[in-house]
Amino acid sequence: MNGDYFSTLIFATALSGPSSPGWGALAGVFLGWLLKVIGDHFMENSRRKDALASRREVRLDTLRARRIESERANLLSLQPMVTDFMRAGSLCSRAPRSLSAHQLVGEDFERHLEAMRLQASFMLPVRSRLHDRKIAEMLGRLAAAGMNAVQQIDFEDSATSWKSVSPVGRELQEEIGSAIRMLEDEQVQLASIDPE
Repeated sequence: MNGDYFSTLIFATALSGPSSPGWGALAGVFLGWLLKVIGDHFMENSRRKDALASRREVRLDTLRARRIESERANLLSLQPMVTDFMRAGSLCSRAPRSLSAHQLVGEDFERHLEAMRLQASFMLPVRSRLHDRKIAEMLGRLAAAGMNAVQQIDFEDSATSWKSVSPVGRELQEEIGSAIRMLEDEQVQLASIDPE
């Protein structure tokens, strides 16, 4: 219907010819107004899309910043737990013990073993929250290997077994430190993005 109206208007303007400048001027004004309305419509749509994309980008940056901070906090909390686990494991592996009623006993041994269990229980919920699966797997391996190493009947065998656990702990601490540095660099980079 609009096409018929415009074609009629154009046809009427063409018929009026140069002898009737009023119609030509009116048609020119109308066409100019129509082009402006169409242009404004496209510009407004473009502005809305840009604003929507900008809001989406800000939301994604905010979520990424939260994830970075959460992961960094989890990794920072792990460092002393791993250190305490390793210290308790080292002491436990060298503590005298004896087998009594199918259970290893010894005052120092039991105290250090309990400290290891406590640190392992603290590490478990943090491990489950980690996004870095490599560190989570290394943490699980360390806890399992450490607990197995110290529960040898002879403390000399236990101390020998513990020697294979120590490098795993050092490697884990290095991996945690490296991950923290990467997250901090990502955080700085994210903060340096200039919002429009």
